[in-house]
Amino acid sequence: MAGGIFISYRRDDSRHFAGRLFDSISSALPDVRVFMDVGSIPFGENFVDVLNKQLKSCQALLVVIGPNWLKTIGGRTNLDDPNDWVRLEIETAMRRKIRIFPVLLDNAEMPAQDQIPESLSSFREYQFIRIDHENYSPIVKELVSQLSERVKPAPPKAPAPLTEQLDHPAEPVCTNASTTNDAPFAGQGRKLLETAISELRTGKLRGWAWVFAFLLAIALWIFLNNAPKSYIDPALERVGPVIVGVMDKAKSAGRWAFEWVVKHPAKFIPRLL
Repeated sequence: MAGGIFISYRRDDSRHFAGRLFDSISSALPDVRVFMDVGSIPFGENFVDVLNKQLKSCQALLVVIGPNWLKTIGGRTNLDDPNDWVRLEIETAMRRKIRIFPVLLDNAEMPAQDQIPESLSSFREYQFIRIDHENYSPIVKELVSQLSERVKPAPPKAPAPLTEQLDHPAEPVCTNASTTNDAPFAGQGRKLLETAISELRTGKLRGWAWVFAFLLAIALWIFLNNAPKSYIDPALERVGPVIVGVMDKAKSAGRWAFEWVVKHPAKFIPRLL
């Protein structure tokens, strides 16, 4: 993935400031990838491989230089070590000809020519930025402005391949028998539904539905009229006035159904055939 900003620093020199700079740039440029080794490398990933990948793809390198960035031990500096990570990061950026921003903290200075190896000889030619506690906000604002002109936003994440989507289909929130072909009972349910619709159209099922409704209404009417009062009254008190009204209507419907069957047996009995 091309693009992004890489922050180079030494932990024993400027880790706190580098973290603050990381937060400021990430907040100001939310669509740009900002890489810093601490917190930017996923657990379980190879540290060296990730750093190399990020260095080869970034568009800007910020080199944070504090008072202890360059140390001399026994006449040699830490930059004389060919395996020094800061040296490798700067060399990679120079080789790729990407923009390098030396960031000097407080009274820190760019290294002298005789303090850097030949491979970094042109490092002193890059225009540096000086930041301290008093001018942090306006300088970082200007830095962000320059970075935004030179660094491309990270591209949106590509959707998962179709094969992966098919291997892991999303579970439906709601299904029904008419649209879910893989349910074990879908075929039978659909067939019963189609049969019921067909019989309704021919009048067969409609006749039996009327028979069932009439018999249920009559049975409910007989029950409500003949059940012991000691049984009915406590039940009515529990279910409340709304259900009482429904039961009164059910009694009326049952009585009407019974009287209709008695008066019109010739219309009712054919429905049983």
